Amino acid sequence: MKIFGFFNVSEPWTTMHWRSVIGDPVFIRSTFNTVFLAGGTALANMVIFTVIAYVVVRSRFVARMILDYVSWLPVTLPGIILGVGLLSLFLGTAVLRPLYGTIFILVTATVISTMTSGVQISKSNLVQLGNDLEEAARVSGGSWWQAFRRVILPLILPTLLLVGALGFISAARNVSTVVLLATSYTKPLSMLQLDFMVEGRYEGAAVVGVIIVAITIGVAFVARVLGLRMGLHQS
Repeated sequence: MKIFGFFNVSEPWTTMHWRSVIGDPVFIRSTFNTVFLAGGTALANMVIFTVIAYVVVRSRFVARMILDYVSWLPVTLPGIILGVGLLSLFLGTAVLRPLYGTIFILVTATVISTMTSGVQISKSNLVQLGNDLEEAARVSGGSWWQAFRRVILPLILPTLLLVGALGFISAARNVSTVVLLATSYTKPLSMLQLDFMVEGRYEGAAVVGVIIVAITIGVAFVARVLGLRMGLHQS
């Protein structure tokens, strides 16, 4: 639309705002930042949350219940509070200070913010599997790693895809957690959309919002297709 929300103007439809946003170098950089941020979050979630869930459900680690309790804490913190805490940590520690404003700290923030849901989904899947299959693999002479890689991992792959897709979508749209941690060079599309809204460029913000939705729907569709190929459609 030429003017956001006004249908009564003459010839209200235009592609001008799309051309303006897509041709902006800041938009291109923000798109790459979003892909790196959301993709890094998805991969980190799949690995880290699976390890945490496995330790809590299957191991005899003394502090596993404490680890399970800690995994619930991020959901109790507002995103802005989590961002302030990480900001203080990285700026207040000399060793970590060079990492401020990098994609690494943004991935760290989004991974922490999605920890509760990711760990609980992974835990529920491991609990449903039980110990019999893994024990059978160990009795047959396989090592722990062989049992995990050849027996457990193929069975939990659909769940890993779900955790990764949820992490990607959450990171792509996250604002409150990363607003204090991103710089002008590492801000994702969600922050660019916020900048446009603050500047009163609602048309440009709407364009960015549609693109974020398209990216997340695309990732969800790919995860769905892969899940079906792995037998997720079978009852």
